[in-house]
Amino acid sequence: MPVSLDNVRWEVTGRVSTIKSEVINLGEAPEFFLGWGSILGQWVRVGYPIVSLWGEAVSNPDAIADPIIEDDHYYGPIYPTHILSATTSINLFQRPTLYALGEFHGGQYQFNIMPWQQVRRGLWPECNDLGLDDPDNASA
Repeated sequence: MPVSLDNVRWEVTGRVSTIKSEVINLGEAPEFFLGWGSILGQWVRVGYPIVSLWGEAVSNPDAIADPIIEDDHYYGPIYPTHILSATTSINLFQRPTLYALGEFHGGQYQFNIMPWQQVRRGLWPECNDLGLDDPDNASA
């Protein structure tokens, strides 16, 4: 406790949590996807975290060449792998208490569907102006 006086009491706490999951066995069930469909890449597969993000990835991003697309790339878990939190409370004159909580979740991957849909439908002006909505102009 940082401060404890007759009329003021201030407390601060912190927590660190780590989370690791792995699908060990699906029994007779095949691997399966969750969500709207397999296009979102949220799969349950043996040997990987519950639920994991899979999708396309360019395997030669630094090369000056045509992109090599990996179809089934593992990105990581969709749920946080670590959580950090801090709380503080101040009690004045043994009556009102102010309490605050801050929390951070990290280590997870999420499919950002909005830009994907915008580009797919040709509705992202910045990409359209560069010709990125035209499959014949992929090198622009």
